[in-house]
Amino acid sequence: MSSAADRKSNADGSEDVVGAIVAELDERARRGEMPSCGVAYWHGLRAAWLRTTESEVAKLPDSFDDAGPLQLSRGRTTPVRDLSEGEMEELEDCLDAVQRPFPRLRRSTPLMQAVQCAEGLWDSDG
Repeated sequence: MSSAADRKSNADGSEDVVGAIVAELDERARRGEMPSCGVAYWHGLRAAWLRTTESEVAKLPDSFDDAGPLQLSRGRTTPVRDLSEGEMEELEDCLDAVQRPFPRLRRSTPLMQAVQCAEGLWDSDG
């Protein structure tokens, strides 16, 4: 989807692949090549987050109580690493944000931990 030339470098020198892909998706939506919301856009964002293809993230499990095909193919059902206190605060700030520009995360965050953090925030809200 995005060429290496389109990728931005973070302060630590690592490539901001997800940021570049999201920027490309936004540009495609502005040009009318894809919707700026909905399932196609969600699959693009999710594929960028998980660093896989849109067709892989589009495969649904038989039940949402079960692990999906992508999770099973990767053989991981637990978080890869623990988040530091600073990373957790950054993630919470990002999830709490309601207006653009949304705060950027300095590192990739395991999806399972992002979901658990979001659920914790929602539980404390109400």
